Amino acid sequence: LLEFGILNQGNCQNSLIDSLSSNLENTHKSIAEKASSLKIQAQTYLNNNEFLRALGADKEALLLYSILEKEVDRGEILLHIGNIYQKINDYDNAIKNYLEALSLFEKNEESLLIPQTKKAIGELYVQLDQCHLAFNYLFDVQSIYTNDSITYQNEFSDLFHSIGIAYGNCGNLDSSLYYFNTSMNLLALNDSSLVLGGMLNNIGAIYSKKGENKKAINYYRQSLQLFQKLNNTNGIAVSKSNIAYVFKKQKKFSESISLYNEALMLFEESNSLLYLRDNYYNLSEVYKEIKDYKNALYYNNLYISLDDSITNSEILGKIASLQTQFEIRKKDQELLLLEQEKQIIEKDRTLKQTQQYILIGGLIILILITFLIYRNMKISLRHNQLKQKILKQEKDELTQDLDYKNKELEEFALKIIQKNELLIKLKSDIKQIDSSLPENKEKLKELSSSINSSLYIEKDRKEFELQLNKTYQSFFLKLDKQFPDLSKNERRLCSLLVLDLSSKDIATILNISPESVKKNRYRLRKKLNLETDENLTHFLQNS
Repeated sequence: LLEFGILNQGNCQNSLIDSLSSNLENTHKSIAEKASSLKIQAQTYLNNNEFLRALGADKEALLLYSILEKEVDRGEILLHIGNIYQKINDYDNAIKNYLEALSLFEKNEESLLIPQTKKAIGELYVQLDQCHLAFNYLFDVQSIYTNDSITYQNEFSDLFHSIGIAYGNCGNLDSSLYYFNTSMNLLALNDSSLVLGGMLNNIGAIYSKKGENKKAINYYRQSLQLFQKLNNTNGIAVSKSNIAYVFKKQKKFSESISLYNEALMLFEESNSLLYLRDNYYNLSEVYKEIKDYKNALYYNNLYISLDDSITNSEILGKIASLQTQFEIRKKDQELLLLEQEKQIIEKDRTLKQTQQYILIGGLIILILITFLIYRNMKISLRHNQLKQKILKQEKDELTQDLDYKNKELEEFALKIIQKNELLIKLKSDIKQIDSSLPENKEKLKELSSSINSSLYIEKDRKEFELQLNKTYQSFFLKLDKQFPDLSKNERRLCSLLVLDLSSKDIATILNISPESVKKNRYRLRKKLNLETDENLTHFLQNS
């Protein structure tokens, strides 16, 4: 019944543990789904330039992934947060989040995300004119791509473009041109037409800075043809404006004015204010060169007016950016408080869960201890029963052995007694024979032979005593312990009494008179402090 009870309790306990495990698994699944949803929301908000909402969604997702202990997902969120800060010109926080993301990716050996993060850091340092740091990260990415060119074969063009921009910003035009050309060749292979058009313009700009105007115009015209093919208005306008700038440097003023006017119409159509402003300025400069001061003043006024408008817009943009940063920091504080609150809730939940586990563990241990005690008791009972059987068997064997040895000793004693009786009889017979008579000589000879055969009685007595000591070794040990003052003769008498021999037989064995045996028995009783009615033999046998 006990075993059945334990089995039932064990099954209930297993069901409870399975239930808790299932609930925990479902909770983790629910948290993971929510985190994934927030991650998608954050990207959508960023695409719509809703930076504050994007950051809020990312921060919540980051907290959930921390609870789930998913470091790679945390790294992806930190990378996205870095992109948000970079968009709002908060470069310190952008770098901080990029580096934290990189640390998690390197720890988990995420080969695809490591170069992506390093490239983002390098491009940010380009914006900050930190040439040395920018090149460190960008060339590190190039090394990673080169070591696994199959995996990253489509990433080289964009990387070389970034390195080209870095060299251009840092004043190394030849290196910039090299990387732009390499990037452009890879783009041509991949048929990235829109990007290729921009790359052709970048190469043209490098040649223009180098004073190689023919090459600059060649690349600008290639870019123009490509954008015309794609019907990309802004690209067409930029290419024409770039060609017009080179014509201005070549003193081809009429061609320059014509292209600037064509570009102006397209920029006005697309409302590209920055390009319009630059074109107004460049047209004013061209008209100055040909001493057409009226048009020079006209376009200069347009330039000043638009520049003021753009400047005001930029100021408002900066104010908006600062306001956004303020709101983000405020949101960060709110999220920090929310995170702390969630941590408290999580700790409380963990504590309750731990208490449940401790309770369940305690019940399991209690059941296990009960089962072990029951099993040990059962084993102990069986062991004791078996031990009792073995002891009984050993006792029976010892009893049989003792009986056998007692029988041997009795036979030995009887043999000694018989020999002694024979000697007494012979002694009597010898006294009756007259040895002087010739006919008695033969009879005396026979008697002599009988006496000789019985001469070893003393030897038999000693052998009997030796066997007696050996057989009753434990008896003598107990006797010595209880009565240490007994003499050797008294100990010998005790052993003969244990054999239940009569006083006469004892007298024969000890070669003393029966009367002496009685006296010795009396003295022994005194030493053993026996009462008058207490049987000496029984006392010794039970000692």
